[in-house]
Amino acid sequence: MRIKKIRNTDQHFYRANELPFVADEEAAALSPEVKQEYAAVILQAIMAESLGALWARKLNSDPGVRMMWRWFNLDAQGRQELADEQRESWDRIVEIEARSTSRRAESGEEATTLIAATLGFERSRPVGSTAPAMHRLTPGEN
Repeated sequence: MRIKKIRNTDQHFYRANELPFVADEEAAALSPEVKQEYAAVILQAIMAESLGALWARKLNSDPGVRMMWRWFNLDAQGRQELADEQRESWDRIVEIEARSTSRRAESGEEATTLIAATLGFERSRPVGSTAPAMHRLTPGEN
């Protein structure tokens, strides 16, 4: 952000930083090699950001942190429903950021940079027909 004094007013100039986004149609047209490279970069970034936050104790100091994962056993229709849900959820997250940016422009509130990630991929090794039970860790539990 840059601030320029114009008469008696501070004019704020914002520059959007946006990571590359590949639409579903564009992704379908990519070669398997390029898709593999995208996956490698995304996973590397997620792991680096996650481990950095872990070592900085950011994952246990914010009550808003949400971390969930498990595998699901789905048929072809269920796989498509999951992909659609992830796309819709991601679109809502992007809208949340846009509304937040507008509020901050008016209020002057500083932003907190958060990481949001969504993954949905076939597991490398299949499991039986039952998914694991959900387990919630309590503080101090390993």
